[in-house]
Amino acid sequence: MLSRDGFALSAAQIPSADTLRHTQLLYGLVRWLCPTVAVEVGAFHGHSSVWIARALQENKSGRLFIIDDFSLGDTYERLWANLGACHVADITTVIRGNSRECPWPPKIDFAFIDGDHSHDGCKADVDKAAALGAQCIVIHDTTGWWGPRRWATEWKYDGWSKVEAIHDSGLTVMMRNQLKPPVRYGQDENPSGMLQSQRAPVQQLPHQPTPIPVSPGLTGAEGTNGLSRRTVPT
Repeated sequence: MLSRDGFALSAAQIPSADTLRHTQLLYGLVRWLCPTVAVEVGAFHGHSSVWIARALQENKSGRLFIIDDFSLGDTYERLWANLGACHVADITTVIRGNSRECPWPPKIDFAFIDGDHSHDGCKADVDKAAALGAQCIVIHDTTGWWGPRRWATEWKYDGWSKVEAIHDSGLTVMMRNQLKPPVRYGQDENPSGMLQSQRAPVQQLPHQPTPIPVSPGLTGAEGTNGLSRRTVPT
């Protein structure tokens, strides 16, 4: 595995069709959620792909499946070259074909949708990911492209929550709702909202003025650096 700096340098060389800030969110989500199977629909040259795969690599488990028909030009070989340069090719499987026609993994945990930008294409990919069990689905271009934007405007999925951001051409994160576990820190034991250890008073140290050093040879009112011979509070 490349060092973090080495990986970031290699990833920064990969061209992207848009701005690049969303890759940090993808990386953080995958590190946090620890999916076993992640799917990316629409990879282009692989800038998002390598950050998802890197997070899986650092998690020490999981595999990335990329689904792309590579209709945007000669990007298939470049994708593999970029995966190799970032040392994440060994945990990546590329499925070449249309996402509405080719097979997906039978069970997935995480999906990043950035392929067909028509309304129907975006909806089909999201619905497919949800049907296969994804707990988190991230959709790109939900501001800048009419199809994903219309999908996000009409969004209605029972049992899901979503967060939207308008930067980076728009990004929508869907999370499947889950039952919350029991409260870990109850009101009876922690009425102030703080743990007992957090409520310990902070020990105040007594004030000790700091003397200004005085040159030994001076007998007047001025010490070193022209400062009066006195003490000042810290």
